[in-house]
Amino acid sequence: MNSSSRAKLLAALFGLLLVGSIGFLIIQGRADEERAEKAKDLGKAIRKETPGDDHPRCPECGKELPATLECPFCLMKKAQAKAEGKAVSEPTSRVARYFAYSIIGVTLTLGTVYLGVHMRKIRGIRRPVHEMKLKTKCPYCKRRVSFPVRLEGTYGSCPTCKNRIRFDPAAT
Repeated sequence: MNSSSRAKLLAALFGLLLVGSIGFLIIQGRADEERAEKAKDLGKAIRKETPGDDHPRCPECGKELPATLECPFCLMKKAQAKAEGKAVSEPTSRVARYFAYSIIGVTLTLGTVYLGVHMRKIRGIRRPVHEMKLKTKCPYCKRRVSFPVRLEGTYGSCPTCKNRIRFDPAAT
C-alpha cells in the first residue's frame, strides 16, 4: 500500500468519523432541546442526572437553583447586559461549538500534513549535490545499476533480479 492510498484511506476514515459525530451531535442536541422545552412548559428547571444530586440546576449555566427556581447568576448577567445597553446574548448552541472545533481540528490536521509533505520535499532537495553516481552491470540480468561513490567496493542487491552484486565500476 503506497503513501497516497494510505492518505486517501485516512482521509475517508476521518470524513466518516466527522460525519458520524456531527449526526450524533445533532440527534443529541434535538433531544436536549425537546427536554428543555418540556421543562419550560412545566415551569421547572432541567435536573442534572448525577447520582445523589436531587437539586434542580439552571439549564443555561448548570449551577444549583434556589427555591424560587430562578438562577440569580443568569439574571444578574442579563441585568448587567441591559444596563450597559448591550443585547443579551444567547448561549452558543452545541452544534455551533462543535462545528467551530471541527473546523479548527481539520485545519490543524491539514496544516500538519502539509508541513510534513513540505518538509519531506525540502529534505529531498537538500541531498548532497556533490555526491557522484557510478554505474556497474549486474552479472546475472545484465542491467546497468547506478550507485553512490561511497558504496564502491561493497555489496548490495540488484533492483531487478534481487541477486547479490558487488558495486564495482570496473565490472562495466
